[in-house]
Amino acid sequence: MKPVVKRMAKALQGLTARHDLYRVFADSMEMMALAVANGCDRTQYDAREARYLVIAKDYSREELTQVSRLMALLTEAMTAEFADYLGELFMGLDLGSDARGQFFTPYDLCRLMARATIDDDQIQQALAARGYVTVHEPAVGAGGMVLAMEERMRALGHPGVMHVTCVDVDIKAVHMAYLQLSLAGIPAIVIHGNSLTLEAWSTWYTPVHIWQGWERKLSRQHQTMVPEEAVPAVEATTAAAGQLELFGVEP
Repeated sequence: MKPVVKRMAKALQGLTARHDLYRVFADSMEMMALAVANGCDRTQYDAREARYLVIAKDYSREELTQVSRLMALLTEAMTAEFADYLGELFMGLDLGSDARGQFFTPYDLCRLMARATIDDDQIQQALAARGYVTVHEPAVGAGGMVLAMEERMRALGHPGVMHVTCVDVDIKAVHMAYLQLSLAGIPAIVIHGNSLTLEAWSTWYTPVHIWQGWERKLSRQHQTMVPEEAVPAVEATTAAAGQLELFGVEP
């Protein structure tokens, strides 16, 4: 594991005196995802704040401090360099056996696939036609492939022009992907759903998707009108007291 991932693992393992490690991992991912989402998406705020408080009540203030440390480590790492830190953390903690054999593709392989997939000439044509490109990922996992594609786009000189719609049937993976894509500044819609049956149970909009008005950009491309009330508010939401406490801020 990378040094920062080892520190993340240590933060999680500090919660296992009273809790099972798999549950600690899942709860931490969900609490962090809820906190990020409620900082930007007013349309689902109340239900998500209620859910956050239900999870948080099972942890002491000291234990929530460890979750806060995990979030700080992830933010710092993602700011410095793109990688699938949460996928590596999941695999490094040997949690795959508790998740029915779930496996996250190593990030180096994701990078290789991104280089083989992205053709700069095609990207240039798409940008000339509409100013952005779209990516659809039917089984996003922790978001490693999307991160590698954005990294490749930036290396080619095209930052911030790739919009992603991604799906996963596992809610834990949805939380992981949402966190990493949000911290990477990628405009994305992350759907908890089934790509085969087309079922969808929840939708998560990254902060950049909301703040940069991607709902309107995409609707214009498809020549449809989106009612104003259907578009998530672009201004930041003030986090509720429970979430502020998680990140060590006085409400």
